[in-house]
Amino acid sequence: MVLDLLSAIKASQALSGEIYLNQLLAKLMQICQENAGAQKCTIILPQENDWAIATLSVLDSPTEQTNLPQLNWITLGETQEIPATVIRYVQRTEETLILENASLDPTFAADPYIMEQKPKSILCMPFRNLSEIVGLLY
Repeated sequence: MVLDLLSAIKASQALSGEIYLNQLLAKLMQICQENAGAQKCTIILPQENDWAIATLSVLDSPTEQTNLPQLNWITLGETQEIPATVIRYVQRTEETLILENASLDPTFAADPYIMEQKPKSILCMPFRNLSEIVGLLY
């Protein structure tokens, strides 16, 4: 519970301290990544007729992190950086998805990203404004 409270405080400080969207997203991703122990974190937002990666953070090693701080808007069809089937599933069901071992899950094991990268655990969750999904965290 202490970890969750600390995360909430950090997120609150990030929200109140940033006025530029790209810097806010980078800080929020760093907080999520630190607390989840994730190697990769991305925020996906609606863009015209599709959804696109707005920003991406990859932990290259325990001490090095690669951020794409600018809003890049890479559509799901243009990238192999994330598992598109997982993203589309969460968009369709509008529910949080947690996979303990994505390579063994029959629904997602055939995704090219999962086959190549063999991620162990995956979390993908929607952001909501009232009842509408306004973004996804992967």
